[in-house]
Amino acid sequence: MPNTNPSAMPNYRHGISNATIALQTAAGTYGTPWKEVGAQSVAPQRAEASSTTAYSDNGKPANLGGTRGNDTLSVQFASFSNDYNTLVLGHQINPTTGGVVKSHDDVCAVFAFGYQVEGTTKPMRVWEYGCTSSEPAANAFQSDGENVTESPDTCTLTVGGDMFADGKEHYEEVCYEGDTGYDTFLDAVPTYSA
Repeated sequence: MPNTNPSAMPNYRHGISNATIALQTAAGTYGTPWKEVGAQSVAPQRAEASSTTAYSDNGKPANLGGTRGNDTLSVQFASFSNDYNTLVLGHQINPTTGGVVKSHDDVCAVFAFGYQVEGTTKPMRVWEYGCTSSEPAANAFQSDGENVTESPDTCTLTVGGDMFADGKEHYEEVCYEGDTGYDTFLDAVPTYSA
């Protein structure tokens, strides 16, 4: 519920935890999720629909609605796991060295990305559907003598949405602490009945 009491403290959001990934197995269906440890930040950028007025020979205007584009998330982790590299990004593990081998032929999987946002009064949990990932890159590698400079990995997730059994294309679902399914919300990707 929104905070409608003007004298109450607003709910400040301040942290991310419980980053969860589930690979798409078919349209609107996802496999068993796993926790991707080390989440530091998620910064959503919302795509908006657009409207343009077009004129034809007879001078009567028509309003043309642009399609809503894909949302993107800038996601930062301390580092990404081998599961993320192999299952999400399609990289291989070298059986001799154990190293992650990256190739131009690697194909990124489609997945759902879940996470929890902390708050001063009420945290929320979110699933983003139909995601694909860019290749993570470290911000910088530095040597500062006795000082340590963190170099986390950052990537962009494109939220493409997914067609579910209810016949609708969903791209995000949000659940707040206190909602019926909050406690188990990130245990599995929500499904929608036909």
